[in-house]
Amino acid sequence: EKFARSQFPTSKLVSSEAKNLAEVLSAFWKSVVEVMDAEPGTSIVLGFPKCKMLENALVVNRFMGHLEVCRDCCDDFGSRVVMQIHNIELDAPPVFTIRSSPVTSKEDGDFDDDEWGDDEAWGESILDKYKHLLDDEEETEEEWEFKQLTDVPEDDKEVIMTMREWVEVVISDMGICPFSQSADKAGLPLGPVHYPISRVMRPEEVYQVYWDEVNYLVTADEKDISTTLLILPNFGITNVEGFTAFTDTLQSPLEPLGIEKYIQLVFFHPQWVFRDGQDRLGASGAANFARRSPFP
Repeated sequence: EKFARSQFPTSKLVSSEAKNLAEVLSAFWKSVVEVMDAEPGTSIVLGFPKCKMLENALVVNRFMGHLEVCRDCCDDFGSRVVMQIHNIELDAPPVFTIRSSPVTSKEDGDFDDDEWGDDEAWGESILDKYKHLLDDEEETEEEWEFKQLTDVPEDDKEVIMTMREWVEVVISDMGICPFSQSADKAGLPLGPVHYPISRVMRPEEVYQVYWDEVNYLVTADEKDISTTLLILPNFGITNVEGFTAFTDTLQSPLEPLGIEKYIQLVFFHPQWVFRDGQDRLGASGAANFARRSPFP
């Protein structure tokens, strides 16, 4: 706190209670999202005094390596929102500063709308000019199928019910997963299945929700929860390539951060295609449907 007050007097100070890396990552991304949504120039000083693992320099290096990989999938983290690490004391967890870049001039992208004229009127004139072409264009079968595939119900209960039915019929009854007995029982050892749903759409928000669920899974009693099926119906549903790239950043840190002994990850998407499946079987190959769920 003394360091933060002296070096960053205007920053918000957050001393997290996190004790494991899943909690640390959840708290980290929560602060990132908070800075993203705040005024430009906002900063947070984030510390983890109770996380013994961050006292290990090797773990910290791997932690930083993971965040570096995540930057490529983020909207703002790594560009408009940046992070710095500060080692204050030997054999003590480091402190992180997370801040957004201030927008101070038009050179930074803060343009005056008046300089561009009346965009609404311009847009209407173009649409009117080509209205006959737009009206005559019929929806193709592929467009109709894509629309049906990406149509997400607004009711969370309907989404969860659809996912549960899919798990029961495809994952359990068809034997896609040998550790799934039903929509309610799965895992090793066999235990209850949890169906959390989140409507977040930004990668930084998904990271936070994901690590929240990882922490819940590894800290809860196996009698209470054995498997989590995190449903993200509005995240990457129209972009399977982007979704796959994002999931790579979740899979890659398991071993370096020592989390692989606690959890195993499997990802599902309505348009899932195995990496080599496009060449061997085509996008409609039967094997791909083992990982095609109603929602991501």
